[in-house]
Amino acid sequence: MLVGCRPLTPAAPTERWTAELAETSVTAFLLARSDPQLPAAPLAAQGTGVYGALVDDAGGTRIWQVRQVSADVVALPISAAERAADVQFKADVVMLFEQRYCTVARATGTWRCEPWQAVRCCEQVWRLTPDGWISERPPVRQ
Repeated sequence: MLVGCRPLTPAAPTERWTAELAETSVTAFLLARSDPQLPAAPLAAQGTGVYGALVDDAGGTRIWQVRQVSADVVALPISAAERAADVQFKADVVMLFEQRYCTVARATGTWRCEPWQAVRCCEQVWRLTPDGWISERPPVRQ
């Protein structure tokens, strides 16, 4: 006799898709960004949990660094038209991270870095279809 047990059931698709989307959107963010206020170059690992990209600067080498990158995923209702188009899951995703800029003096090679600042940006609406994940900017809010 088993007491206090319940039948094993697969994880709810929403939970699984939310976790998968968080990983997918972080990877997409590290590879490229379309936000005009951020450098678009791919971020490369510079240490444990720190990623960086070179930014053009006449005074020396400037590096944009980010750390603690995560995705805030909020599931959205699927419209009838989306359901007819076989959309299985839809969510609003905002990237959360800390950033700073560092300058490396060309002559001496010394680093000077700004303090880390928390950033929330790059909102996208993601949809899961049989072909995979698709993202786009959210509609303009009035």
